Amino acid sequence: MLEGDVLSGTAIMRSCRLLRPGPFNAGPAVQPLPAGGDVPALPGWRWLHTPGHSSGHVALWREADRTLLSGDAVITTHQATVRGAVTLHPVSVQGPPAYYTPNWTAARASVQALAELAPDLLAPGHGHPVQGPHVAADLLRLARNFDERSRPFRSWYTRRPVPVGGPVPRGLGPLTRPLGALAALWWLTRR
Repeated sequence: MLEGDVLSGTAIMRSCRLLRPGPFNAGPAVQPLPAGGDVPALPGWRWLHTPGHSSGHVALWREADRTLLSGDAVITTHQATVRGAVTLHPVSVQGPPAYYTPNWTAARASVQALAELAPDLLAPGHGHPVQGPHVAADLLRLARNFDERSRPFRSWYTRRPVPVGGPVPRGLGPLTRPLGALAALWWLTRR
């Protein structure tokens, strides 16, 4: 992480304490993926378990044209800064968003597994799709230097296990969107 990004990244990571996920009830819409990696109704696609950013995270891979839909396992925008998160300015292949990746060891293993695929087209959950021979090389470079390039040296999730029930009292949950909007407005007016 670049020195100038440390303060922004730390602010984003600390603000995650205000975000309380769930509870969500997806009900019958959520179905387990079949064993073996096949994706129902998408012939030629395989799902790959890529934990780290979340325990059930998956990426989708199509061997025929070497296309990888990485979700948040790898991204192409610098989410560790407020500016990167808001503007989605493209950068080289990066590790998962640091502000919410509760298992860095699993994230590193997932990036290494994705690098072995040597994709030609990478479409991430955050950032812009990238294509060409440099994609496989960038992903391999990230896999080899994951801890130096992606693992934060300090954050909520590097010091604590994933919090059960969220680190914020229940009553604060509804305030997070307005507080986030005010913070974004403040940041934009300073530019």
